Amino acid sequence: MIRFGGFDTMIRSSAALLLMATLLLASAFTVHAQDDVVEPPVPYEVVFSTSGVAAGDAVKAAYVLDVPNDHHITDKSYGLLYWEPTLPDGFTLADTTWPHGELEAGEEVYRGTVTVMFTIEVAPSVAPGDYEIPYWYGYQICRELPPEKCFLPNGGEGTINLTVLEEGASGIPSSHPAFADMETETTGTAAVAVSGDSGGSLENRLTDALENGNLIAFLLVFAAGFLISLTPCVYPMIPIIIGFVGGSAGGSRMKGFILSLFFVIGLAIVYATLGVIAGLTGALFGAFMQNPIVLWFIVAVFVALGASMLGAFDITVPSAIQDKMMGGERSGLIGAMFIGGVTGIVAAPCAGPPLLVLLSWIGNTGNVVLGFLYMATLALGLGVLFIVLGTSTAAMTALPQAGGWMDKIKKGLGIIIFGVALYYLNLLLSPTLFHLVMGASFVLLGLYIGAANKWSELVGVGKLGKGLGYVAVVAGIFYVILGLAEMNDINLSGGVATSGAAAGAEQVDENHVPWNVNAYDDVFMMAADEGKPVLIDFYADWCGVCVELDHNVWNQDIVIDATQGYIPLKLDYTKSTDELEALRKKHNIGGLPTVMIVGPDGTERARFNTFMEPEEVVDWLNTHKGA
Repeated sequence: MIRFGGFDTMIRSSAALLLMATLLLASAFTVHAQDDVVEPPVPYEVVFSTSGVAAGDAVKAAYVLDVPNDHHITDKSYGLLYWEPTLPDGFTLADTTWPHGELEAGEEVYRGTVTVMFTIEVAPSVAPGDYEIPYWYGYQICRELPPEKCFLPNGGEGTINLTVLEEGASGIPSSHPAFADMETETTGTAAVAVSGDSGGSLENRLTDALENGNLIAFLLVFAAGFLISLTPCVYPMIPIIIGFVGGSAGGSRMKGFILSLFFVIGLAIVYATLGVIAGLTGALFGAFMQNPIVLWFIVAVFVALGASMLGAFDITVPSAIQDKMMGGERSGLIGAMFIGGVTGIVAAPCAGPPLLVLLSWIGNTGNVVLGFLYMATLALGLGVLFIVLGTSTAAMTALPQAGGWMDKIKKGLGIIIFGVALYYLNLLLSPTLFHLVMGASFVLLGLYIGAANKWSELVGVGKLGKGLGYVAVVAGIFYVILGLAEMNDINLSGGVATSGAAAGAEQVDENHVPWNVNAYDDVFMMAADEGKPVLIDFYADWCGVCVELDHNVWNQDIVIDATQGYIPLKLDYTKSTDELEALRKKHNIGGLPTVMIVGPDGTERARFNTFMEPEEVVDWLNTHKGA
């Protein structure tokens, strides 16, 4: 039975974990302070004022840069801020309008959204059609926080398409904010964007709120966390909260609510700590899930919890500690926070655009305290679903009222927790060894739920348990045979088994996108030769959404057809290498999943960082194929 103490119990329990989190953060910040400051990315786009321009007319082109908070772009007089197109015959760059900056120390600097406007005139002799305009662009940014420094000039090259219409025709005006002051009537959205979407998305509103430092940022962060909780990445965590609270609340709705609340507090503290460390160091958020020590720890905790719920032993705080705590009423809350903290590690791969915005903000500002609070707020939003599930589960366990029913429910939840342990054990073992372990687990499960019991001694549910036990034993034997066959290179369908695809090999599954795995250089050589864009999937087995995309999107016929104009590349970070880390930093990847389209010239066209339905992915692929 779990007993609950007073409010001081909650304060002291929370303070203990907060102290541990503070020590971790202080250590991370000390290491980070010794490193060189990393230049933050500067998103940019080039957009036209209309969807097309008539021969003999002119069109505005805007070069728009989104300068990170606490940074600025240097004075245009240095010649480092530029956009230089290579125009086809009949096209002329007529004039340039520079933004109004702020004077500091005799120099003009630019902050926030910086827009340079150009006018391109098209001669009457130019034939209607689509024209590709290659360009070079550049800028230099300076950091305003200590240590203050100006980074080396940055930039690159890209292309954008301009449609020339019949003389006298007119294109659809753009509603892009860069053209808000133009006197043209806005009738639709037609901006041709080189990089991601702009406007009122949640991540863009969150970015603005973080830069302004207002309380709305906390509301947006909380909302973002709740939206992440509705994605497939939370699936492995649902059995944990259901199993722990359902087995520990004793059928009390109030106890279920309080346990769920402290479970989420523990999750939030660990999740926020890991997030701030990732933001400060520039590490891939969730990458520690590829560390075998972390995975073994998670497996051990869940095996112990599952065994305890099956009645093997009771997990309790040592009696000496319980005495100092004035009894055992507080140990239940500490246990809830501990299990929640472990779940915070499991939750780390739950990434999305809002999370990446937060990590970038933490890295750019170095604000540990506020960054921690933002990350904790995100985790609390993520935990709303868990509080509802935990409270509801506690209430449901009270319905049967009979002690026998309660015991069976607790054992059933214990089996679910064992399933979670197997899920993470799969990331540690080879397929062959995992099949053997899976087989042994199913056999033991079958025997436990009644496969060895005598029919004559069973009634009602007991007979159902024996039947399910038989099914589990048969499944276990199948997995054991499969594992033994794989150990001896025997293909059960006939012939000799072949090993998995090596790095750089192309997947041969006809019902899947034909990914080239970790073959970065070869793929971009093919892209340059064939003039095709590259579709990159930054993937890891420990990333729940990555696996969900594999199982429900990349194997759909409509998606496979839509990738025909691309060269597909999968970069597998399940066990990262120095080469993969270099590519992650090159493409500014802060979390998984990340799916990206890169042109044959190496210019990024678009990316997304969350689960999308197959139809949405098809639209996304078709939109950016010829960008």
